[in-house]
Amino acid sequence: MDHYIFELIEHETQYPAKVFIASIDTSSFHWHYDYELMVVLKGSLVMKSVSEPYILNAGDVVLFNSKKVHSLRRTDQDNLCLFIQLPQQLFIDNSNKKQSYSFYLNSASKTMIPKVKFSVFLQTAVKIAIRSKSKEEVDVFRIKALIATLVADIIEYTQYDIRQYPDNIDTEHNSDVLLQINEFIELNIENTNITHELCKYIGMSEKTLYRFLKNSTGFTAKDLIDATRIEKSKVMLRQTNKSISFIEQECGFNSEVTFYRIFKKETGVTPNEYRENDLEVATNSEVQGYLNFDSNEANCLLKQYL
Repeated sequence: MDHYIFELIEHETQYPAKVFIASIDTSSFHWHYDYELMVVLKGSLVMKSVSEPYILNAGDVVLFNSKKVHSLRRTDQDNLCLFIQLPQQLFIDNSNKKQSYSFYLNSASKTMIPKVKFSVFLQTAVKIAIRSKSKEEVDVFRIKALIATLVADIIEYTQYDIRQYPDNIDTEHNSDVLLQINEFIELNIENTNITHELCKYIGMSEKTLYRFLKNSTGFTAKDLIDATRIEKSKVMLRQTNKSISFIEQECGFNSEVTFYRIFKKETGVTPNEYRENDLEVATNSEVQGYLNFDSNEANCLLKQYL
């Protein structure tokens, strides 16, 4: 995955979703407008969001909500994951466009339990993935029907919150502000006083910025700044021979101790370990979040889950 916080998703032209399988190395903290259903087909990985981190294993199903920041990282096991990215519009009630859903669907959690078995969502997702590989015209209609079923099942069977926006709130404007915040952070990441400068740039007090980001992404400005700094440091560790102290200063950390602490918290390894391990992987393939995988194995796994 590209090294930025906002991910722009391009959907299929024939049906309203993006469906793909990937082997994850690391997808850093990022967000997108789409809702994203993920099924772990093989192995395990670590998922982080605003709540506690979860270890996801083969057969687990999780739904990432629109505009909520999250990340994924591989464990010592190889993994294969199915992703179905669903546009916001599929979850909008045309009679009331000033509301949005936040769903609670995570089979690794003891509290996010739906009214039906998780296998209901898993099998619909797998059917969508299998159909998406066909070039038959009828399968496009089948996929549309399955996507509608998946959305309906999510709404009917999962726990969720509804956020109602006042009539005077422009949700599109809020999304533009969120993009401006991300762009400012990326361009000024070396500034140790970035939060103060960000508030002046977008015309918000720190308290207003805090509430805006928590409502929009579930994270604080510090969370997003730290995530962006870690991403820049990972690129520099992988692509340059610069010293750790140089990278720490270039990425805006106020001390090497802070850099090591936050880096290990977010990645599970120290900067030196990341550099050494990543150089070994890079000799085999270009690491951009996704790893090479056997498509025949993926097809077999999909059929097994049916």
